[in-house]
Amino acid sequence: MAGPTECHYKEAWADECSPRRAGCQLEKHDGDAATNCADKTILGPITNVKLRLDDNSMYSGSWTGTQKHGEGRLSSADGACYAGQFSRDLRSGHGIFSHPNGSVYTGQWAQDLQHGHGNECWPDGAVFDGLFVRGKKHGCGRFQIANGCRYEGEFDSNDMHGEGLYMWNDGRGYSGQWTRNAMAPKGSMWWSDGRFYEGSFVDGKKHGRGVLRWPDGRSYRGEWADGKQHGLATVRNAKGMEKQSRWRCGRLVEWLDDEGDPSAEDGKPNAAMGDFADLSAAEAERAWRAH
Repeated sequence: MAGPTECHYKEAWADECSPRRAGCQLEKHDGDAATNCADKTILGPITNVKLRLDDNSMYSGSWTGTQKHGEGRLSSADGACYAGQFSRDLRSGHGIFSHPNGSVYTGQWAQDLQHGHGNECWPDGAVFDGLFVRGKKHGCGRFQIANGCRYEGEFDSNDMHGEGLYMWNDGRGYSGQWTRNAMAPKGSMWWSDGRFYEGSFVDGKKHGRGVLRWPDGRSYRGEWADGKQHGLATVRNAKGMEKQSRWRCGRLVEWLDDEGDPSAEDGKPNAAMGDFADLSAAEAERAWRAH
């Protein structure tokens, strides 16, 4: 933090200091008047002082010696502003920081960094409320995005990381583990149409073993890769019939027992079963619909 050049007060509220030198950066307010004096160290605490610092920022508030200490307001040349508590020249305690981009942080500070509980708001309506450690979101928090999506859970160095719940604005939801802002490695996801998946994720996609269920009783239990059915699986239709199968890149390769396609009537294969690729598409619904 920038500070004023040193000089010495004999009295805390003297109108003049001696000797007067050029480049004075302290203004003492007396009503509407301000008195400039030479470079100084202020002896004893002052609660109503105004200073222009070396970086051209303006400080008003409490001052002790050569440091900001107590309640104060610091306005930077770039438009940033902090109003709150200082300790030994650093932001420490409770304070409000307004960024030039319009975002505002209100909360705890330590050693000039956001530290403790805080609330951060952005001009687009996004809001974070939770814990900060050394200037970063870290610990439990809630992040509400302007479009209606939200995350509640654990953060690590500003990332969604650990256990958390994410809700989309279209009715989808995910609850489980997060790895650096991606759904992984285990969790559950659901859709507004009643579908529900529970199992493994990698980089936000279904990958590994998992089961997807439909509200009418259908299910796929088995292996996934890159968000698609891939490998061995047990499928069940709405009538409760189960079948072992092999899949590749979201398409059925073969049935692994002698009975027919469980999505067909009278044991006759249903050609549409091969279109059971995109679980969110209407084709998948028709392909796996029992007759």
